[in-house]
Amino acid sequence: MSPASSKSPARWQRSHKIAAAAVGLAVLLLVLALPYAAGYGSYRRTMWQLLSDAWFNSQDSTWQHGALAPFIAGYLVWLKRHELAALPLRPSAWGFGILMIAMVAYFIGYKANSYYFGAIALQLMPAGAVLALMGWRQMRVLLFPWCILAFTWPVRFLEDTLGFQLRFIMVRCVAVVLQVLHAPIWKDGTTLLSAPSSGHEIGDWLKLNVDGPCSGMRTLFALMLVAALFAYFRQHTWGRRIALFATSIPLAIAGNMVRLFLLIGGSALFGQSVAVGNQETEVTTFHFMAGVAVFIVAVAGMQGISALMDRWLPKVKPSARIAPQPAISPPMGWLRPAMLLGFSVATMLACWFSPSVQTGDEAGVVMNLPQRVPSFLGLPEKPAAEETNNLPEDTTIAKMLYSTAGSGEGEGDRVHVSLVLAGSERRSIHRPEVCLPGQGWSIVGSEVVPVEITPGKTLRVKDLTIEKTGHNADGTETRIRAHYVYWFIGTDITTPSHFERILRTTWDSIVRNVNHRWAYASVMTLVTEDLDPKDTHERHRTDEQTKRLMSFLVQQLVPRFQKEFMPHPIAKS
Repeated sequence: MSPASSKSPARWQRSHKIAAAAVGLAVLLLVLALPYAAGYGSYRRTMWQLLSDAWFNSQDSTWQHGALAPFIAGYLVWLKRHELAALPLRPSAWGFGILMIAMVAYFIGYKANSYYFGAIALQLMPAGAVLALMGWRQMRVLLFPWCILAFTWPVRFLEDTLGFQLRFIMVRCVAVVLQVLHAPIWKDGTTLLSAPSSGHEIGDWLKLNVDGPCSGMRTLFALMLVAALFAYFRQHTWGRRIALFATSIPLAIAGNMVRLFLLIGGSALFGQSVAVGNQETEVTTFHFMAGVAVFIVAVAGMQGISALMDRWLPKVKPSARIAPQPAISPPMGWLRPAMLLGFSVATMLACWFSPSVQTGDEAGVVMNLPQRVPSFLGLPEKPAAEETNNLPEDTTIAKMLYSTAGSGEGEGDRVHVSLVLAGSERRSIHRPEVCLPGQGWSIVGSEVVPVEITPGKTLRVKDLTIEKTGHNADGTETRIRAHYVYWFIGTDITTPSHFERILRTTWDSIVRNVNHRWAYASVMTLVTEDLDPKDTHERHRTDEQTKRLMSFLVQQLVPRFQKEFMPHPIAKS
C-alpha cells in the first residue's frame, strides 16, 4: 500500500468528525436555542422542552423509548465507522435541497405553532447533511441508523386515532375468542363485562375498561423499535428484515391479547381488585406482570419467525465489509459545514424576526352553558372519568342535560350537550368518529346540516346517526339509535370538518398570525320510537322529530355561548 493511501483513512475520519460536529451543532441550535411551539398555550417552548414532556413523563410511558433512539442511532453509526472510512467523499447538491426543505418545514412549524413540522425538519436535516457533506454512498450506509432516529419523535396525535382503533381491535378480538370458548363475558364498546348469572348482575366480578394503557399503544412503538433492531442484526437481507419487522405489529396485538386474558382469568380466580386494581389510580402487581407478557410474547414470536426464516429460506451469508479504496478524496474543508450551520442560523433568525403569532388566542366560546333556554331546563353533568383521564389536565369541559317538561312520566325530551375547550395541548380536541366506536356505537349515517341561528346567519353542523346494542337487566339485547351533532369553533371561524380545522389551524397561523384555540360543541339524544318510555323517561320520538328537536335546541343555545352569533359580542380584553 502506498504512503498516500495509508493516510487516506485518517483523512476521511477527520472529515467525518467535521461532518458529525457540524450536524450536531446545527441540530442542537434548533432543538435547544429557539422557543419553538406553544400549542394553544401563552408562551413558546423549545423543541427540547416539548420532547422532554413526552420522554420523561412518569404517568405515561408511551414515548419514553424516544430518549434512547438518538443514542442507539449514534451507536449504529459508530459500528459503521470502518465502512464509512473506506468510502470516498462525493458530496451531492441534492443534500442542500433537502436541507432547504427541512428549514422551510421548521419555519412553517414555528409559524403554525406545530411541533410536528419541527420534528420533520430535524429528521430530514441529518439526511440532507450526509448527502451535502459526504455523498449518496455514505447515506446508503447510514440509512438504517437514520430510520432508527425516527423513533425519537413522539407522535402524540396517534394516541387519539390509532390508540382508539387499537382499543376497539383488542376488545373485538378478545370477545371473539371468549365467545368461541363460551365464556360468560360481554362486550360493551371497549369495556368487557361479566355476564349476569344466578346471584350476579352485569359486571359484578369483572368490569374491565380497555383504555389507553390496555390498548397496547404504550408498548407498540417501543416494540417496533426493538423489532427493527432485532430484524437488522438477526437477518442479512433487507427483504427479510422488513418482513420480520412487519410482524412486530400483529405480535404486539397478540401479546396484548394474552395480557387481557391474564387479567380476565386473574379476576375470575382472585377478584378484580387483586388482578386489575383501580385502573384510575393504581396498578396491582398482577396487572404489572401481565404487562410484561406483551414483551415476552412479541420477542418470542419474532425469534420463532426468524428461526423459521433461517430454516425454510435459502441461506444468506452476511455481506463482507467494504475494503479501503485506493483512491484518495480531497479534504472536506470548512466551507460546506459552515454552509450547514448557516442554514440553521438563518432559519432561526427568520423565525425570530417574523411577525409574531398570537399565542393563546382568545377562544370563540364562553364556557358557560345556560341553565334555562326556551322550552328546556338544564341540569349540570360531571365529565366522565374517561374524559378527565384521557384529555390533558387543562382541558375545560362544560356539560348539561337539557329536559323539557311533560304532562306525565315519559312524555318529555332529554338532550345531552357538551362543550370542550382545548388547553395548551392541541390533542385536547378530536373528532367523535374516532371515539364513538370505542363506546360501542356504530356510525350508520353522516351528513352536514345547515342550522339557521338568526336571520341571515347559518351554522353548519355534522349530524352522525349512530347505533349500538344494549343489554337489559335480564340479559336480553335491545337496539339503540341516536343522533350526535357536533361542530368545531375557532377564534373567529366555525367548521363541521376535522380536515378543514387542521388546515385552517396551519394556514391562519402562517398567513393571519392567528393561533385558533379550538372548542368542540356536541349535542346528542336518542331516537325513542322503539324504546320503552319507562326506560328512557322520554316520549316516543321518530328520527325526523329527533332531528327537529336537536336543531331547535342548537338554535336556542348557540347565541348564548358562541361569540360569533351573540347579539352583542364580548370584546377582547
